[in-house]
Amino acid sequence: NYDTPAQAQARAMAECRKHATDCKVYVNFNRNCISIARGNTSSGGWAFGWAMGYTNEERPERALNECAHQNGNACRVLNQFCSGQ
Repeated sequence: NYDTPAQAQARAMAECRKHATDCKVYVNFNRNCISIARGNTSSGGWAFGWAMGYTNEERPERALNECAHQNGNACRVLNQFCSGQ
C-alpha cells in the first residue's frame, strides 16, 4: 500500500535484507492478493513459491505447488495478504 512502485520495492528490499542477502523483487501489485510459501532444499537453502490472484482457497495451494516445483521440501504458507482496496 505505497504511493509508487519504487517506494514499495524499497520497503520490500529493506525487509528482505533483514533475513537474506540475495533479495530480489519479482512483481509489484495493487488491489490484488498474494500467498507466499517457503520450504527447505536438499542443499540446505530455501525454496519459495508465490501465487497472486485466484480464489482464497486456490491461491495458497498454488504457492505451495510452486515451492515444491522449486525443489522445496515441507513447504508451508508463510504469509497471505491483499493490497489496496
